[in-house]
Amino acid sequence: MQFKMNFNKLNDSNEITLYTSPYCQFCREAVQFFRKEQLAFKEVDITGSKEGQEEMMALGGIATPFIIVSGRSFHSFDRGQIEEALKQS
Repeated sequence: MQFKMNFNKLNDSNEITLYTSPYCQFCREAVQFFRKEQLAFKEVDITGSKEGQEEMMALGGIATPFIIVSGRSFHSFDRGQIEEALKQS
């Protein structure tokens, strides 16, 4: 099943933020997924960014990928759960 969402309808209520690091395979998979589905997202590479690390940790993240979709946090890239969160937003 392929999930499609019109990224033009994306608004603040279904904002996507992805905290990544370059050595993280699941981060690359998440980035690839959001790009393939043409979903607008903010990527924060926490490598060498104390501010990015602190922001992620303040939101409850402890490792990458850490994904926020519509205010809901995910501590790993689970395509099914991400798709469900996007449908609900």
